[in-house]
Amino acid sequence: MYSRSMNTSLNPSVQSRLSTARMMQLAYKPNETIAEQLRQKSVLMMVSPSSCGKSYIMEQAIERDPTSHHVIDMTTRPPRPDDIPGHFLYLPHDDTHVAQYLDRIENKELVQYAVHPTTGYLYGSDIAGYPAEFNMLETLSSMVTFMRTLPFRRSIVIGIVVRPEQWQQWFDARFPVGHEERIKRLDEAIMCLSWLTDTTHGDLVNWVENGPDLDPAAAIISIMHGGAGSANGYEIATSMLEWAHTQLVAAA
Repeated sequence: MYSRSMNTSLNPSVQSRLSTARMMQLAYKPNETIAEQLRQKSVLMMVSPSSCGKSYIMEQAIERDPTSHHVIDMTTRPPRPDDIPGHFLYLPHDDTHVAQYLDRIENKELVQYAVHPTTGYLYGSDIAGYPAEFNMLETLSSMVTFMRTLPFRRSIVIGIVVRPEQWQQWFDARFPVGHEERIKRLDEAIMCLSWLTDTTHGDLVNWVENGPDLDPAAAIISIMHGGAGSANGYEIATSMLEWAHTQLVAAA
């Protein structure tokens, strides 16, 4: 059974520091040396549920546009079989490595960090992880508002959506009924899609639709250089949210 509780495999002192970091993550600010370098860079925040193809789309856009690169994220979560090589620097989620990570947070040496809301794994990046003019980052929806407070030259939010019939095929292929990760991924999808469809910040989202016979990488490059996104992204995201709620109820 999937549990929403955080990973608690750490000793109490490190776990206490991690809990404090989680509470303080939205108030974090890098030191001025890091901030000055960020003013020369833009960040593209890729927000979407699992199984929408965002990693593949990012790689396609980077191959076509030499001014772009993916952010190299440092994480204490275990590698996944479908992780794209080079996207993550993996650190063990143990007392030694988590404590060292927390040291860097407390010294304000990172650009940003996040403690995952359901697993407790750490994610973050330092300035070396932003090597290009335009840097693409897979971003939790809960972190978008914070990321926009950092002194990037530009902060661009991209919501990647897939028509529900296609998304269902991709999602079910990756997390079939009974898969140990399915409920967790549906929970995360609902959080993500609820944020994307929240009209209080709807003007921030540049929509990109993925699917057969579409070219989402070209759409991202267009947005990167000042173009417009998909016109019907909000409606697609709303339909995806309805499907995710239906599936979560069915799994209960």
